[in-house]
Amino acid sequence: MQPEQAQISDVELLKAVARRDETALAAIYDRYRVILFGLLVRILNSREEAEDVLQEVFIQVWHRAADFDETRGRPFTWLVTLTRSRGIDRLRSLAARERVAIAGAREPSEEVSDAVTDAVRSEQRQLVTAALDQL
Repeated sequence: MQPEQAQISDVELLKAVARRDETALAAIYDRYRVILFGLLVRILNSREEAEDVLQEVFIQVWHRAADFDETRGRPFTWLVTLTRSRGIDRLRSLAARERVAIAGAREPSEEVSDAVTDAVRSEQRQLVTAALDQL
């Protein structure tokens, strides 16, 4: 198959996906899943995260296939751009979660009071107040 014929085929597949053709989506997925998954693994350093993001990418393809403009580039380039963007978004999200977790671990935990401690402190407070009144 000539590269231009493959490109035309990809364009036609994306047009079919835009018309909600699930078979066309499956064909695009089968054609590019391995290379897009590899890209995501390199970005995220996690097979599990890469699997999740790859699924999100193809959900986005399903919803946005009509946005593809063949005059602006090849389908493969569009798919790589979507994949890279979603991968970087996930990487940022993971980094933000990690920063929040680290910050939370550094904060001193609030002391949990119990009824006995509260009663003893209240009694001590009353004794101190009474002693100060006598002075």
